[in-house]
Amino acid sequence: MGEYGYGKRNKRGERFVQFCLQNNLKIANTMFKKPHKLRWTWRSPDNTVKNEIDFIATNKPQIILNCNVISNLKHPSDHRLVRITTNINVRKQSRCKFNTKLSNNFDCKNYSLHLSKFEDTESTSVQTYYDSIEKMILESVKITSRPQKVRNRREEIMTQEVMELYERKHILREKENKTKEEKHELSKIHRRIKKKIERNRKKYRCGIIENYLKKTGAVKKANKHLSNNKQLMNQLRAETGAVVTNRKELVQVATNFFKKLYMPTESPEEYFELKQNICEEIPLFLESEVEMSIKTLKLDKSPGPDGITNEMITAGKDTLIRPLTKLF
Repeated sequence: MGEYGYGKRNKRGERFVQFCLQNNLKIANTMFKKPHKLRWTWRSPDNTVKNEIDFIATNKPQIILNCNVISNLKHPSDHRLVRITTNINVRKQSRCKFNTKLSNNFDCKNYSLHLSKFEDTESTSVQTYYDSIEKMILESVKITSRPQKVRNRREEIMTQEVMELYERKHILREKENKTKEEKHELSKIHRRIKKKIERNRKKYRCGIIENYLKKTGAVKKANKHLSNNKQLMNQLRAETGAVVTNRKELVQVATNFFKKLYMPTESPEEYFELKQNICEEIPLFLESEVEMSIKTLKLDKSPGPDGITNEMITAGKDTLIRPLTKLF
């Protein structure tokens, strides 16, 4: 629920709040600040008690612009209508697209050389030391590389030669009195365009598959890159063993799974007792352990909030081992 409400909750109110929490619903009445005289929705017959007992709950609070009570409606009732204003033209925002690949002009030697200029000073806190490492990596990448041009599917298939043929085809089609040679040329251009598009599409597809085979040794990501549609999960196995295919039931199965996954398995007393039994002397990380962790990093993964990718850490492995070991 939101920050604003009216009156005190009874048992039925608590049950309604629990229902909203379990079903991921938000109470629209509590999202907007209103004066008390515009909050109550029911009054007693003797006009002495006023409460807010009529609500609108939604699973899409981002489309609600306002929620108010209609007080001037002439209707013989002890309840007042609740009205919300929504924006139905909200576009779904796409996920952030991160460029995890280093450009072809990236110079690993200059990158490592620039990283070696990092001054390993005694920092006052872990966060300050981490910030200095982050700044060093990002500045080194910016200096030693150029932004990579994203491979455009349309540009790869509709090449300049194909576009010129399209222009010539358009000119010939618009001409009214065509000669026999021009009709023959028009037919020939149409066949050439079709063949070139098919050849370019095949070349683009093979290039994508070859690129992913060199990097990952599999075609799973290549097929995902080339597919135009997004496939949703169409079935799950419930705790009872039955296969669920209904969308609403799929969401419920997933919700129950994660609730059970993150449910605490031990009480605070047991956790405190377990923590006391742990040996206080924990060995420090070795540089060899950090080096092995860097070698096993998976490439082509989205970065965190700092914008540092696994490719950046792997490329500067020899220089970053010591500061990273000190950080951990």
